[in-house]
Amino acid sequence: MAALVVRPVGEPPVELQMLKAAEALPIFEKALARRDMSLVSLGPLFKSSLFEVAILASDSESGSAAGACLWNMGSFSNPHIEQLIIPTTWYTFTSTKLVLLAGGLLLDLWAARGVWGFWSQGLTLSFCLALSAAVAVNAAVVWAVSWVRHLGEWVLGRKQKTRARLFAASAQGPRGPELLRAVVARAQNAAQERGYLMLICNLDEADPLRSCFGSGRFRTEFLQKALVDNLQVRDFAPDNFHDPRDI
Repeated sequence: MAALVVRPVGEPPVELQMLKAAEALPIFEKALARRDMSLVSLGPLFKSSLFEVAILASDSESGSAAGACLWNMGSFSNPHIEQLIIPTTWYTFTSTKLVLLAGGLLLDLWAARGVWGFWSQGLTLSFCLALSAAVAVNAAVVWAVSWVRHLGEWVLGRKQKTRARLFAASAQGPRGPELLRAVVARAQNAAQERGYLMLICNLDEADPLRSCFGSGRFRTEFLQKALVDNLQVRDFAPDNFHDPRDI
């Protein structure tokens, strides 16, 4: 799963808890105890300064619960864009900003002239179509500018908190998947509130809770090798644990 978190998402009406590492550690130690690839001790992971928050949801009536944790993945490695049509450093120059602004104003004037021409000639249908197109283009420009403002620090390499990783996701009980969807939605908003650009979660393609995380746009392959000659390598269980420190 990989999702941009530049905008808040709607959250289901489920009561959630936001826990610090010390409170969450014993809960997740119990939930992840029998997972393939789970760590011998989760303590160092939860006590790290890169641990952000644990999110929990529970329903005592049905005996259901779900949870997951956020991790600051951007501190390990960050991509850096050197050129976006022009070198990215040029976008910081006042002259570049003025040129882009002037270009936008000229396009608006050109569009306004064309729209007024249709009106003055009595071409009502053409006027309405041209006006609608001009409004749509301006709305697209406003939308693009809002994205550029959010992504600008990342594009220029100034923003370090680019990627948050969701890990240790678990759910149990009849309402477990429903509660986990609420946890994932809250995790996206929590990442956005903390200034991250993207939320990533490694999941096995056969994970029974895969549908709770939305669509995935990339694939990661994990390789394993037996270190002892008489040890037979076997497939991991689909609900295996992924260490957020692994790239």
